[in-house]
Amino acid sequence: MKIEISKLPDIPKITSENIEYFNEETNSYDSAKKELDLEQTKQVIKLRKEYAPRIHILTCIWILFVIIVIFFQGFKFYKFILSDSVIIALLGTTTATIIGLFVIILKDIFPGKKSN
Repeated sequence: MKIEISKLPDIPKITSENIEYFNEETNSYDSAKKELDLEQTKQVIKLRKEYAPRIHILTCIWILFVIIVIFFQGFKFYKFILSDSVIIALLGTTTATIIGLFVIILKDIFPGKKSN
């Protein structure tokens, strides 16, 4: 199959009007991107203010719960007796879950700097 060069469209000429139009479009795009970035930053700050204290409170409550369970188990308070395997399962797995939840949420809410 042969391509006839004469049937190809002309290459558009670069004029000052074309360059000005291109610059306007680029500036418009950059402006819109900056606005979106600013709005996203505002939303992230709002989420941080809302959820960081909640995560902290959840972690503190969990630590208090662990201390109470250990205290009750150690002093046999109100005949509170759990087997060793139940204590290990309760404190080990759920503590790991709470710490993992804490880390995952904080990494999402407080991401590191993006490298370019």
